[in-house]
Amino acid sequence: MTKEWPLAVFTLLSQTAVGAFWALAVPFLFSRKTSGDGGGLYLNVRTLAGIVLLVGLAAALSFFHLGSPFRAVHAVKNVQTSWLSREILFELFFLFLASLIGFLRLIKAGRPALLKGLVVLAAFSGLAFLTSMARIYMLETVPAWRNLHTPLSFYLSAVILGSLAAAYSVRQIPVGLALGGRMDNPAPVLRGFASFQNAAVVAALVAAALAVVLMFAFTPGVGFLGVKRATLLDLPVSRIWLFLLFRLVLICAAAWLLSAALSRGLAGGAAVDRLLLWALLSALAAEAVGRILFFALYSRLGV
Repeated sequence: MTKEWPLAVFTLLSQTAVGAFWALAVPFLFSRKTSGDGGGLYLNVRTLAGIVLLVGLAAALSFFHLGSPFRAVHAVKNVQTSWLSREILFELFFLFLASLIGFLRLIKAGRPALLKGLVVLAAFSGLAFLTSMARIYMLETVPAWRNLHTPLSFYLSAVILGSLAAAYSVRQIPVGLALGGRMDNPAPVLRGFASFQNAAVVAALVAAALAVVLMFAFTPGVGFLGVKRATLLDLPVSRIWLFLLFRLVLICAAAWLLSAALSRGLAGGAAVDRLLLWALLSALAAEAVGRILFFALYSRLGV
């Protein structure tokens, strides 16, 4: 696993960025306005900059996995046959679109229809990015990875971490900035923030519950769906159970923190900020444990 840590970090950061974009895109697309007190409060310059930085950091860290980083440019030459090439292509496309949307928001340019079209395109490019990422690992010679667990776990990580990151980021938007200096009627903005926060937290909780079911269903050696195990380099079942139980404890901790945040609501102030931050960190630790186990289960059939 020591050689695979760049891939573990790359996948988790990329999934968090794409998931946060999806979450923030919902109010942007379905609000009647994309500025003022509409959905543009969520998919703004600050949140888009954070998403771009996450993807950029993930891409930079992935170079540590390469034996010859300077030859990475050749990886995009086989788009027709290589899932790695497609992953890089969709990653760059998502990064470009998120940057473009952020730039247009910064200079206050672009019609609402154009911005919404770019957001939809970026959301689908993010989906294609994660799908290509999952397909890279679904090798015929690695039974532990060639099943539904690989793509579903990647999508669920995006929803869990992205939703929580989005909920926390929205909490950091100053109301005065959101209103553009108009403080005469902050109630609609506050209600919108509360609704978004609650929806994001519920989405994360549902995805976390599905992730628990998924890991106990598909994990080789212990999963009740009986995923085929490879014949070489298998972890002892006792160690697999330790990974699963540790991840379960972290997920339960995140769920407890999120439930406390929901009960306090937007009026909880700084206390809710801390709860959301600790929930995000707990969920990130849980997904990191799951991703470490994912790479530790690598075992190739044949020579």
